[in-house]
Amino acid sequence: MTIDKDSIDRADHLAALLSDERGAQILAAVQKVARARTPATAPVASSPEDRRVGVWEAVPGPAGCELIARTADPQTGRLWADVERVPGKAGARRVAVVGESTARGYLLDPVVTPTGVLQQQLDHMAGAGSYQCVDLARTGAGVLDLARVVSALPQLEVDVLVLLAGNNWSLQQLSLTDGDLLADALAEGGVAGLRAVFEDRIVRPTVAALLRRVQSVARSGGMQVVVVVPEFNLVEWTPEETWSVGVLPGERSTEWHRLGALARAEIGKRHWQRAIELCDRMAELDDGSSPEPGRLRGLALTALGDHAGARRSWEASRDAVTGQLLAHTPRVTARLQETLRRFAAENEYGLVDLRRELAAPDSGLPDPAHFLDYCHLSTAGMTVLAHAVAEQVVAGAPPASENSRQSLPSVPAGGSRSGAPATAAAPEQEAVGHLLAACHNAWHGQPEETLRRHISAALRLGGGREPAESLLGWLTTSIPGWATGRFSDLCYFPHAERYLSPNAVRAPLTLARTALPRVLAELLAVPMPQGAAGTADEQHDVIDLLAGRRDDAAELSQAARSSFFRSATPVFRAGFRAKAPGRCRLDLHYRTPHPARTPVLGRLEVNGQFAAPLPPSRTWTKVTVTADARDLNSVAVRWPSAEQSESAWREESVHALRTGRSPVMLPVFGEIFRAQVRL
Repeated sequence: MTIDKDSIDRADHLAALLSDERGAQILAAVQKVARARTPATAPVASSPEDRRVGVWEAVPGPAGCELIARTADPQTGRLWADVERVPGKAGARRVAVVGESTARGYLLDPVVTPTGVLQQQLDHMAGAGSYQCVDLARTGAGVLDLARVVSALPQLEVDVLVLLAGNNWSLQQLSLTDGDLLADALAEGGVAGLRAVFEDRIVRPTVAALLRRVQSVARSGGMQVVVVVPEFNLVEWTPEETWSVGVLPGERSTEWHRLGALARAEIGKRHWQRAIELCDRMAELDDGSSPEPGRLRGLALTALGDHAGARRSWEASRDAVTGQLLAHTPRVTARLQETLRRFAAENEYGLVDLRRELAAPDSGLPDPAHFLDYCHLSTAGMTVLAHAVAEQVVAGAPPASENSRQSLPSVPAGGSRSGAPATAAAPEQEAVGHLLAACHNAWHGQPEETLRRHISAALRLGGGREPAESLLGWLTTSIPGWATGRFSDLCYFPHAERYLSPNAVRAPLTLARTALPRVLAELLAVPMPQGAAGTADEQHDVIDLLAGRRDDAAELSQAARSSFFRSATPVFRAGFRAKAPGRCRLDLHYRTPHPARTPVLGRLEVNGQFAAPLPPSRTWTKVTVTADARDLNSVAVRWPSAEQSESAWREESVHALRTGRSPVMLPVFGEIFRAQVRL
């Protein structure tokens, strides 16, 4: 197509008109009008003609409705169960498990899943052939995804619906209209107002619509319903360092970070009551928007024996991250847990509350042994879950099924169930699951003791050593990890292939800089291999300290990516490995966009030793230092003091929301264009 000069001139003129702030608002308004007039492309309710359910198609069969896999997209297929065909239920009661990644069995899927363990429990309880469990859970499922599956259940001849969901409900996809709503809330009430409106006007209405759909489908289809209330790994999960607190007004940011350092020091000294007082002052400054005070407070209360208080503090820490338009791990909030409990009670549905089922008997706190990470369950956790659900399913069965029932021995919360069938995982498969959990926890910046727990569990299981050695080799090779035999050895296991393949390029770069390789080598009792996955140019011995790093603003705030790294913490930390001890040169290109009016110099440290001062600078500044390098090395950039205007940040964020963009919700202490080590 030929474009004439007049058309080019008109396009240039239109671009000029839309290029300023007012133009961006006009363009966003036009997009909102167009979006409002566009009909929904994926209605929640399934039509009788639509036989699709997830990646399957419902078809009639000799024993009733069957499900046949139809997807050709491997990326979509890996989110659902690896089942090509579900036969008709014949004389069995069909149990559909609907939910998110916890219901899928993330990190153990497809070798062990909650649905598979539930099938074993029901066979044990009621006899083989009495129940047919169908896995309709989807990793990453949102509220609308769940509603579509629930709407399709009547055509599948489902007798029992098990709803295991809630962890993704605070991870809502925002519309342009939502942006206007949240912009008004942020402008008027700050972050506290933003969080309240997100919960009350966005999350709760969509959840209420889903639960009404469950109620309607269950009533019309005569289905039994079991509602499972998810739980979070409160005791073990630590908020990532990157996300400590958002932009606070005035001097509150400096004071908050000062109090945080004092609180951590008091905990180190075992001065529990003093630490609690400091945490309370931090929470007053941040209006409950930071996970850190609650986390530290819970540690102190646990040491004092106040387990109920620790639970409340850790739940507040967990919930603090929701509603701030920041990326965070899936989690169910206290309000959503209560919504599910109330929904089950009002409709007389079966209820399995994992807050109780997964609790350790001595403390009432969730037992970390039941978790692989923040919310995904270990085989032990799946067994507890499946036993409780099976009891509810059998208890609600029609009278005709009574004669086939058997009972499992009663078990205290958090205990083992002798007499219940073991999960189907072979020791080697379960060991690989723990190694994947170590990777996942390291990716999210979890403490060394968490990595040790999972790696030690893997090595205690039969067949765990060989995959642990393969993982260490994959993380420390000097060639691209995906091209190594070690990677192929790991991906022999279906759950490792499912988890590692989508991240084969980026994962080794990121994980090689965590404590994971060192902990693996230590527990394997082998020397640390030379090299670090993809971090060094073999010809020039140049190590890029930003390789594999996630830009704090782009990753957590989901804002537009930039050509430089934005640090949301007062200290940027990195590490590198040298082939042999010697001298190294470190080049750092940085700037500080929000220097304090009375600045305090920053400092560059190598292996804990002062290397160079870092003066505040709004323009790009280069610092070059030489230092002694040892085997494992650490680099810390302690930023000069910063004062980011809360009012200016709020104005920029409101404008971003009104124009359909993601605001940068975290403070930016400093920016790095290049950070390289030459050995």
